[in-house]
Amino acid sequence: MPDFQWKREYRLGIESIDAQHRTIMEKFNALYEGITKGEDPRTISRLMSDLIEYAQLHFHDEEELFALNGYPKAEEQRAAHGKFRAKAEAIHEAYVNDPTTSPLEVVEFLEDWIENHLLTLDMDYKEFMVRLEALKKIR
Repeated sequence: MPDFQWKREYRLGIESIDAQHRTIMEKFNALYEGITKGEDPRTISRLMSDLIEYAQLHFHDEEELFALNGYPKAEEQRAAHGKFRAKAEAIHEAYVNDPTTSPLEVVEFLEDWIENHLLTLDMDYKEFMVRLEALKKIR
């Protein structure tokens, strides 16, 4: 059973973003729990929507940070966020249109997102921020 708990290696050191990542994991776990407990399709759909909407808020906040700090890979991140939105919304729409469709596709997708996006693209941003802060201290 995928059960995402906050781990030290997920920490970016940007408290607001770290808090959002924790919330995304909590929402993911709530969705997975709803699926495994056999909640009704409306509940599953609501949990999916809640997670997708929160992720969009999170992406907006991240993208503002990229712009404020001149992050050179901001476009790569924006593109990844766009792909996430499109895929998550397509999965959700397919489930809404046919609740007999297994919602586990969204679980697999989100599991991959958390493990790969957070631990690769977001960690690259963390390294950029650490270097930026170090430069500020030197100057």
